[in-house]
This record gives sequence, C-alpha cells and structure tokens, in this order.
Amino acid sequence: MGYVRAVLRIESIDRRYLESIYRSLEPDNVNPPRDVKIEGRLEDNSYLFMVETILRSRKFDSLRGTLDEVLSLIEAIDNVLTMLK
Repeated sequence: MGYVRAVLRIESIDRRYLESIYRSLEPDNVNPPRDVKIEGRLEDNSYLFMVETILRSRKFDSLRGTLDEVLSLIEAIDNVLTMLK
C-alpha cells in the first residue's frame, strides 16, 4: 500500500510569528484520524506542517480536508497577528 505525504512550509524572519503559528496549530495535531500522521515543527526560519496518509481515495479526501483546514487556520492566525501589530 502506498502513502502520500504533503508538506506545507511557512517561511519568515520573524521567529515569534512562526512560534505563534506552531503553538496555535499544535493542539489540533494531537489526535489525528486513523491512518493519518500529522507533524508540525519549527526549523531555522520556517514552520513545517506535514501530513501523511495511506493512498486511498477516502484518505486522500481526508488529506485534502486537513490541508484546507490548516490553511484556513493559518490565514486566521495571520490576520489576528497583523491586527495586533
């Protein structure tokens, strides 16, 4: 059985911005659906969000839904952080 992995990388020179995204998304990564692996981590000037799942049509839809949700959350976090500046 094959796997599919998606990686979302957000780059910024503002480490606090990246840490805010990481802290906001990490609680959501604790209990992923069955057959789905989710990992978020901070690197030098980036935040990496990785999702891996079994390559099946229903799981692929789950992967797409997860990425869509994460992108929406990142947009909301970015809007809040921009307003606070």
